[in-house]
Amino acid sequence: MKRRPDGQSARRRRGQSAVEFLIVAPLIIVLMMGALQFALLYRAKLTLNLSTFEAARRGAVSNATWEAIDKGFAGSMTALYAANDVAGVTQGRTISSPIPGGAAVAASLDRGEFLALSRQALPWWGLAANDTVSPICIERLNPPDEAFAAFGYAAGSNELPNDNLMYRTRTLSLANGDVSIQDLNLLHIRVTYCHPMLVPVAGRVISSVYGLSTAPAPTADNEVDDLTGLLQTDTTNRTVSSFYDDCLNGRLTNTPYGFPMKSDSIVRMQSNPQQDDNFAANGCSDRLN
Repeated sequence: MKRRPDGQSARRRRGQSAVEFLIVAPLIIVLMMGALQFALLYRAKLTLNLSTFEAARRGAVSNATWEAIDKGFAGSMTALYAANDVAGVTQGRTISSPIPGGAAVAASLDRGEFLALSRQALPWWGLAANDTVSPICIERLNPPDEAFAAFGYAAGSNELPNDNLMYRTRTLSLANGDVSIQDLNLLHIRVTYCHPMLVPVAGRVISSVYGLSTAPAPTADNEVDDLTGLLQTDTTNRTVSSFYDDCLNGRLTNTPYGFPMKSDSIVRMQSNPQQDDNFAANGCSDRLN
């Protein structure tokens, strides 16, 4: 017949369980926070992909201009920032023109008015295209600027033809190779976006690991950031992309850390592509290289 454990043995087992829980609990909490942060990043990437596609679609019917692509992108990205009533505080930024009556009145607005107010929730809305604190960079990779003078209706034209493409067989050698007018009527845009890391601890860990994986080897003239492992050099002579550096270190978000992601979209033009100096003036080529 087995003897019942005395009270002292039972207390010892309870004490052992408490110690084991204290050892395992921090790891479980960190894993849960990491899972939550990855879920938020996954949601942001899906929204970014959709927003980039919507931006390309709007650009395709609006001459591929900067303004049209920017508005198309912002219209979908408001899902990550705008409050449900469109009139509240959204991640540290208050909409400057709240809708009187809240959501009830917002429902009566047409789509254009609603989007115009919703865009005010975006942290970068209203910033200049070349503002170095903007968390987005929009690039138009095709058609390139050099193609407009070569394929325009007239010498020096700022438009490319979009009609009767099957009869336009001329090709030209550009910097990226031989292209035809059909090739140039494929709008290709790329958006690089810095998403704020909202989950404590997990955001820091993920940013640090990503920074270590993208940082070049340190040199004697540079110091390595303790957090991300990125080289901290003078902004005029950086050895890593200034956009990625600023994003990972939280300079482009209202959070201590950010995570950079990019998305591409290609659609066929439905209007005449126009040359737009805003793409060259926004500074993205310098920030991303």
